Parts: sequence; structure tokens; C-alpha cells
Amino acid sequence: MLEQQSILALLQTFEVTARHLSFTLAAHEMNLTPGSGQPSDPQAGDAHRVSPVYPHDA
Repeated sequence: MLEQQSILALLQTFEVTARHLSFTLAAHEMNLTPGSGQPSDPQAGDAHRVSPVYPHDA
């Protein structure tokens, strides 16, 4: 089960992506690199990491 913090991160990602209608623009707003889903700023830490919506082990 996803932790509450992970669920909130997923919802935030969905909201930003829906607002921009663009993964690239959403990633830019959230300081992520679009391809990797990792923070573009190494100092950002784990707060911006996003788990897959549909985990492979489910």
C-alpha cells in the first residue's frame, strides 16, 4: 500500500499535469526532468520523487 505522502505526491503530479496538459510543462513546474522522473536539482531530495501510478508488482 502506498504511504499517504506518496498518494499526495501522485495527486499533485496528476493535478499539475492536467492543468498544463503537458508532461514537460508539469515536470518543469515541479523541478523534475520529464524523462526520468527524478529531481533536476540533486539538493531537492526525495520529496519530489514520484512512484508509478500502477505498480508492476500489483
